[in-house]
Amino acid sequence: MGEATEPTEQHRWLQALEGDWTWESWSIPEDPKCRWSGAETVSRYGDLWTVFEGKAQTPEGTDASSLRITLGYDPDKAKFVGSFISTMMASFWAYEGTLDPDGRILRLKARGPRFDGKPGEADYEDLIEVVSPDERYLRGTMQADDGTWTEFMVTRYRRKGAAG
Repeated sequence: MGEATEPTEQHRWLQALEGDWTWESWSIPEDPKCRWSGAETVSRYGDLWTVFEGKAQTPEGTDASSLRITLGYDPDKAKFVGSFISTMMASFWAYEGTLDPDGRILRLKARGPRFDGKPGEADYEDLIEVVSPDERYLRGTMQADDGTWTEFMVTRYRRKGAAG
């Protein structure tokens, strides 16, 4: 089995997101029917993995779905790795990504079913942007056939109990 992997600064970057959060999400372009809110708990799974567990509510306040993201850092690949699953879809999303040099934005790439109504799959990039210890954003982007990237969703997270 080999020696245990020691946590790196990348693991510590993820661990800084631990805690309880509230969130609101909207589609781009904005559509009142595509506005969601919810709560998320971010916790460690040992020293090498971080688990994000969220619950969503519809604009009317009814429970809509649950989601789970697992993220870690693979020193051999020099990449963040992880996955995304949701009770709303059958697709399993495998993430691989990098942290921007300034340490504020984690770029996670994945491939999955298209959200634009066309058949097949597309490349996606989810950007986790840390604004402060108590606020972060998740921006979902999809690559079009012409190679351009289009933002289709934004989620704003606020740490529970934080001022503001």
